[in-house]
Amino acid sequence: QGSSADRCFQAMSNGCWPCLPAGRAVSSAAGPVTINVGGTRFTTSRDTLENCQRLKSLVAGAPGPDGSYFLDRDGRFFSEVLNFLRDGPEFFIAPTETDARRLLQREAVFFGLPELAEIVKVAYCGAALPFNEAERLQRLEGLDIMHTNDGEHHYNAITRMISAILDVPI
Repeated sequence: QGSSADRCFQAMSNGCWPCLPAGRAVSSAAGPVTINVGGTRFTTSRDTLENCQRLKSLVAGAPGPDGSYFLDRDGRFFSEVLNFLRDGPEFFIAPTETDARRLLQREAVFFGLPELAEIVKVAYCGAALPFNEAERLQRLEGLDIMHTNDGEHHYNAITRMISAILDVPI
């Protein structure tokens, strides 16, 4: 038989809410919501969507016949949008691939999430810069090999760079 808490938990698992005080209804607005984004289904809480006006407005309307809300977007990066909404800017981990960041930035702009757009725009994706990067760039500028003239062929520029690096006359 089990305790009343066990019976209540079992009933709730089956979709029944017998333990609620009389007169208190369970709103479907408090439960999970499913969004079909370009054919990929995502389930999240309405609380998560509260941080995005566009998504909040989407789920304020009636769902489709299958119970989900349809969004005509590419679903590849929507999970990243949801992660940002769940975790906030301080805990969000942006993708490292440049193309992924570019596409996620486009989605951030579409959804009206300027903080997300800034995070994926600003972060450097490549290898860490050497500690002496400023010195290295200054030295390369001093070699006068960093830029080509309009009439100069790239082959000549490459030859000049290698010559300067190896300290060999041309």
